[in-house]
Amino acid sequence: GRRQLPCAKALYNYEGKEPGDLKFSKGDIIILRRQVDENWYHGEVNGIHGFFPTNFVQIIKPL
Repeated sequence: GRRQLPCAKALYNYEGKEPGDLKFSKGDIIILRRQVDENWYHGEVNGIHGFFPTNFVQIIKPL
């Protein structure tokens, strides 16, 4: 089958602070696209892309 994409599970709701931030709800599965730095990822939920803090998610399959 298709290899599983790198992904993480949301531990908390994230509303976003800046335009371009990814909003998600606790329990959402977020596809990881890249790690920006130690504090931020760029990822995707439901086809929407954006930035979010690493400490809001639990990594399921690392990048």
